[in-house]
Amino acid sequence: MPLSVAEVRGRYDRAARWWDLVETPADLLLFRPLRRRLAARVRGRVLEVAAGTGRNLPYYPPGVPSVISDLSAGMLARARAKGHGAAVLADLEALPFPDGTFDTVVVTLALCTVPDPTGAVREMDRVCRPGGRLLLLEHVLSRSAPLAWLQRCLTPGQVRRLGCHLDRDAAGAVATAGLSYRVLAERLWGSVVLLEAEATIALGRVSDPPQRSTSPLNVVGKPSITPWAGGRRAAASGPGRR
Repeated sequence: MPLSVAEVRGRYDRAARWWDLVETPADLLLFRPLRRRLAARVRGRVLEVAAGTGRNLPYYPPGVPSVISDLSAGMLARARAKGHGAAVLADLEALPFPDGTFDTVVVTLALCTVPDPTGAVREMDRVCRPGGRLLLLEHVLSRSAPLAWLQRCLTPGQVRRLGCHLDRDAAGAVATAGLSYRVLAERLWGSVVLLEAEATIALGRVSDPPQRSTSPLNVVGKPSITPWAGGRRAAASGPGRR
């Protein structure tokens, strides 16, 4: 059973202090080239959601991304310490931005933790302009039967510890959200995928971002944009994955 948003936030707030240390071996062995390839695909105004401790930041061009966000204040503080200025504390399933704000929206290794992966993809699509890019680097259920069996066995423990489902289907979530996509890369018998989808949500409608988060929105640092609260602009506050 997926953890609640509050439970996931608590897990990653506590994990923030050791996250980079634990993740470095996997980055060196597997994820670093994929992060570089993902970063090379961004265009225009970029939002990285569920950015965690900012492990993608070294691979982006200067000034990119425009904004990073994460559910966990602890993780986001670590990302801010790496020098990024515009950081917004926000739930991936309830992003505080108007429709079509960004040209590219990025998520890495995070759809495994959200209660509704398809809903999260739809929310990324909403804040991306039509024809823009959604870039997803995710671990998913392998096409190898033995590895898939192991992933299913390990998932209950991972969910309890970090809210992480090892057996999710990122491509399926993108397709169910109604987006076309292509696979840019696969690793480890399909258990790690890099996907690119085209944003489709039509602009021209007036809508406030959904208000599903259980905690108030906060801004860390001095972002170039301010968050939305209750359908109106809220003032940015001062200094306050993956």
